[in-house]
Amino acid sequence: MNHVFRSGARAWLGFCLALLLCSWKEIGHAQVPVLRSPIESVGAPGMGVSDGGEPFGVVINPASLGGLSGYSFGLRHNETTGQIPWAGRGTGAYFATPLPYVSALKVGAGLELLRPHDDLDMLGKLTLAVAYRPAWWASVGFSYARTLGKPTDRSYGELDTVSVGLQLRANRRLSFGMVARDLNAPKPSTPSWLPAISRSYEFETLIEPLGDSRFSIGLSARVGEMNPEVHPRLRIWFRPVSGLGVGLDGGSVFIKDADPREKVAWRAGVGLSIDFAQVGASVFQLFGRGQSAPVGYHGGALSVRVSQERYPAIWEGPKSVLRLHLGEVSGRTLLRTLLALKQVERNRKYEGVLVIVNDVPGNWATAQEIRQALVALRKAGKRVLAYGADLSMREYYVASAADEILLDPVGLVRLSGIAQGTTHVKEALLRLGVAVDLVRIGDYKASPESFTRDGPSERTRLQRQKVVDDLSQQVFSDIATSRGLALPAVEKLIEEGQYLPTAAQQARLVDGVADQTELHHRLAKVFGSSVRLENLPTGGRSLSVRPHGVAVIEVRGDLVEGRSFKIPYVDFQVVGAQTLSEALVRAGQDPRVEAVVLRVDSPGGSALAADLLSRQVSELAQTKPVICSFGDIAASGGYYLAAPCREIFADSLTITGSIGIFGGKVDASGLFARLGVERARYVRGEHADMESPFRSYTDKERELLLQRMQAGYERFLSVVKAGRKLSSQEVQPVAEGRIFSGKQAMAGRLVDRMGGLTDAVARARELAGLSGEKDAEVLFWPEQPKHLLGELLGVAQNLVSDEPFVLSGVVRNVVGMIPGVVWALCLEGDVLARMDEEPVAP
Repeated sequence: MNHVFRSGARAWLGFCLALLLCSWKEIGHAQVPVLRSPIESVGAPGMGVSDGGEPFGVVINPASLGGLSGYSFGLRHNETTGQIPWAGRGTGAYFATPLPYVSALKVGAGLELLRPHDDLDMLGKLTLAVAYRPAWWASVGFSYARTLGKPTDRSYGELDTVSVGLQLRANRRLSFGMVARDLNAPKPSTPSWLPAISRSYEFETLIEPLGDSRFSIGLSARVGEMNPEVHPRLRIWFRPVSGLGVGLDGGSVFIKDADPREKVAWRAGVGLSIDFAQVGASVFQLFGRGQSAPVGYHGGALSVRVSQERYPAIWEGPKSVLRLHLGEVSGRTLLRTLLALKQVERNRKYEGVLVIVNDVPGNWATAQEIRQALVALRKAGKRVLAYGADLSMREYYVASAADEILLDPVGLVRLSGIAQGTTHVKEALLRLGVAVDLVRIGDYKASPESFTRDGPSERTRLQRQKVVDDLSQQVFSDIATSRGLALPAVEKLIEEGQYLPTAAQQARLVDGVADQTELHHRLAKVFGSSVRLENLPTGGRSLSVRPHGVAVIEVRGDLVEGRSFKIPYVDFQVVGAQTLSEALVRAGQDPRVEAVVLRVDSPGGSALAADLLSRQVSELAQTKPVICSFGDIAASGGYYLAAPCREIFADSLTITGSIGIFGGKVDASGLFARLGVERARYVRGEHADMESPFRSYTDKERELLLQRMQAGYERFLSVVKAGRKLSSQEVQPVAEGRIFSGKQAMAGRLVDRMGGLTDAVARARELAGLSGEKDAEVLFWPEQPKHLLGELLGVAQNLVSDEPFVLSGVVRNVVGMIPGVVWALCLEGDVLARMDEEPVAP
């Protein structure tokens, strides 16, 4: 597709340049007039047929309405002197909006009062338009117009005319527009000296060299049919600051054998545009040079727009304070929230943020990313207040990043430290007559121990404790720094465990105790009595005509070979290799995407799925920058598929590594015997039922399984060595199933940089040359289709999650066991690259 667009772009640009050169060549001896249709709509200096997302597209190019994502209303007035018979003088009102439930269709209407120069009467004109956008890069449009008023020898009343338009967006720097106007060439119905309306065709190429609207060049040509006309035009916009633009618009017309009395050499205009997010205005002043007259003033044009869409603004409105309720964001919504907070840093509209700290999603790395976002806001000059009722260790860690922490009068601070556990079910399964027969490669690969041992091995115990100690040291140190306390003092506070509001304030863990009313009084004192609270916008810029630049592909949950799905209530999410593969293919083929960020939050799973995806990631990295961002956990298969990325970002509290594999099966023969189940065997081939749960492995079969595991492990190591550029000697100390915190992994060169999703997206944009596009959104894939059943289950899950017992320690631990048990019971000789994952808690 890119090749086709590039070839078409060169051809289109060459055509426009040829028309421009030809027309200017003739100007020297012809000094041509501007010949336009007498029912031409109100003139629009500074606007062209390749623009998008404006209500004026109803009459400029109906296809441009395809770029709208909300309603838009506009007024325009054009007043030119009688020196030049330019049509398009008058006043118009325009409206356009997407259709409800059919977002690909946009409709619009325009009502204009035209005042032609050529001794014609004033004329009303009603235009109706519809646009269809089949793909992000293409839009087609159709408009129907009827002139209002009685037809006379001095008026083109009661005429019907149709026009069609097309817009194509090659990439973020190049777009095209085309309009065929007055296709039916309408003629007055009553006997009249007035001629029929001539068909005309306009083409335009819009170039944005910087990849956004800061600087744009439009080159167009309009050709008449009945009276051969070529009208070349050049328009330039320069926007030095957000919301403020300076425009130049110039053109001329060449018409063969035109009346010398109507000829004009050229016309040019200079304009200014100002945007206030959802309200904008522009004004143009026009100058020109006629055949015998010197350069003179030819009039001006004014337009005003009010829209649902938000444009880059010179002033965002009254100052506001954002309200961020952490209990309402999770999953993809959380990722969008992190990106939105990054934009808030440079948004002058927001003076500060109120963070309601409860039910913080995810685990420690997620908490760290939220915390880092709050720290960045403070560095950007925003005031951050945190408010909570029951602050667990992880929630307090987030809140400690704020300028002030306020605790509810009936609240509690629970500094319980950091813990992690493993569950061992070997004895329980044996009592049922079930044995899990596993082979592992890697002495530190601890996952099989949950099913093959009554407790952890010494190696496992030491490495898990080492990771917990490292996480604890980081968390305690961050809290001490933020609260201005000595590290030993923080450690002593944690030994005490919990603090009621008064005790928490005395220990300097919080800055005040406040109920809801007192909280608002505190906000008024900090930000002023007229403080206005707003919810955080997570959608970014809403202008849909701009292509995106970075795709974030989420790898969240246990990795399997099929499609992704989620089991409600137990928070067991499966990410399918087929679903991810389709997203990677789409990212490689979509010309909107110039860089990719893999967001990995997975303990791994199927080694085959991880290997297939790692190869696909490696192929994609040959054509586009691919950066990886680790979430709470990116271990085993989750690390496997990420290894070929160009750079890997991890939070220092991320759990990663676990480079090792295991496999085997469940032997339920003892259970079947207890139940009195007999199974007869009919086989041909010694190992035909090798994976049957009705018997154990033979020694030979165990050797075959071991060979298979060893080959899979060697493949895993080769991918890590190639992706991370490590030698065999360098990879050995970080392999064999060892796990690490993000900080430890960086020391072992398993990751490149400390940072979260926003840092990874910024780096991807930098590598793709997109760093100047501050307002571009980010695509998130795979898409998450919403079904009625899923919505109902989601509502039910939210209702249940409000009950305190669901988050109790017993239920949390049981839920944490479920993914591992599911994997074990489904084993049929599969090779797994997975780390057992239980919450690192308070």
